Amino acid sequence: MFQFPKNKRIINIKENSPSGQILLQGTSDIEYFYSQLRYFLEEKLLTSMKDVENIERVQSILNIPAHKVGQLGKYSFDPDVRIGELIILIGIYCTFKNLNTIEFEYIPGWQVPNQKAIVKKHFKKESLDGYILTAQNDEVIALPLELKSLMQNPNEPMEKTPIDQLKEKLSGFSKHFQQTGGIYCVLVMPYSIEKSLSIDLKEAIPLFKKSMTPNAVGIIALLSFPTDKKGYTSIAYDFILINNDLINKNEKNHKHWLRHMTFSKKILSSGEKSVTATF
Repeated sequence: MFQFPKNKRIINIKENSPSGQILLQGTSDIEYFYSQLRYFLEEKLLTSMKDVENIERVQSILNIPAHKVGQLGKYSFDPDVRIGELIILIGIYCTFKNLNTIEFEYIPGWQVPNQKAIVKKHFKKESLDGYILTAQNDEVIALPLELKSLMQNPNEPMEKTPIDQLKEKLSGFSKHFQQTGGIYCVLVMPYSIEKSLSIDLKEAIPLFKKSMTPNAVGIIALLSFPTDKKGYTSIAYDFILINNDLINKNEKNHKHWLRHMTFSKKILSSGEKSVTATF
């Protein structure tokens, strides 16, 4: 039975899909990969509070191509792979590990250069936002990740709530959420420095589930800049697994459906920009 090597920073993978062989790359040294993402965000984003308060700058940093990031120079990325996608990928991997979501051994993976033709042939699009690579019997099966965002232009007035945005955009997202075995994520992030946001999970989850094929996994990711009691701010993501029925019980069951991850050290803050889940 095939097994991924333990604690290896770079693992080159060949997936034998019905459409042909797809070359991918992944890692089983999750701690190192996670630390490099943290170092990058600390260097580019968390040097001062002004950087965090500039939501347009936050968006531009998340959209930086991964192959242009020095901390990730050891890896090979397709030019379309973005930093924001890798953060979501590693967060979803850790969420699955925390919640025992997948029964097979697995690692996070991504697309390497010069694979767009074969990926399009198999997945109907030239590039995916990431993969969870599973070891099933004697072969590797790549579960595709599709990430959609409620990101807004911070220079434009926005009066809609995250729920309003979700309702408006899910009809367009839905056509991308139909691959059996796929992993589908919607990212909610602050679009103003003036106030925090909240999203009602009781309303959001049925909408999300209705938009995707039943044989898939849905994740809601919340990007926040929470401030602690001492006035220090950090970069954090919450990953909410919408498929777990326990999420509908009450907030106290959060260990069964939520994973909180911090992607930075802390700096002194003047306020809080966050997105929280409500029931």
